[in-house]
Amino acid sequence: MLLIPAGLYIAIASACTIFIFPQSLSHIVIGDLIKTNMKPIQSILKMQNDVLATAPSDTEKMGELAAKSKKLRSAQAQGTNAVEGQIPMLQLEITRCQIGPGPLTKIFEKTKELGAKMHGLASYVVCLYTSTPDFRF
Repeated sequence: MLLIPAGLYIAIASACTIFIFPQSLSHIVIGDLIKTNMKPIQSILKMQNDVLATAPSDTEKMGELAAKSKKLRSAQAQGTNAVEGQIPMLQLEITRCQIGPGPLTKIFEKTKELGAKMHGLASYVVCLYTSTPDFRF
């Protein structure tokens, strides 16, 4: 008696999961790539405006920017490592989305390169603040 409704429930739930609410690994990787890599990169670029607008003699503000820079660099590096663990699994997935495993891997590699460049850019304020803390301009 209970077998027919349970079977129908499983069939409808499976069909809805596959056709109505598909969330593949590609979707998860793209979301993580945006959240954990691109957001810190965007924050580093925004912070760079503050770094360039701040006088090097303002050690208090430079100290705040250096601490923020360290935090953003750490967040970006952790995000890259988290997404990098998911990339090999993309080859196993059969996706039905516009961005398949090959292009998504290339996008990740380019984002990784951009993250490395932003890591270097964010190091500027840390080097400026920590190398000469007693130097007054």
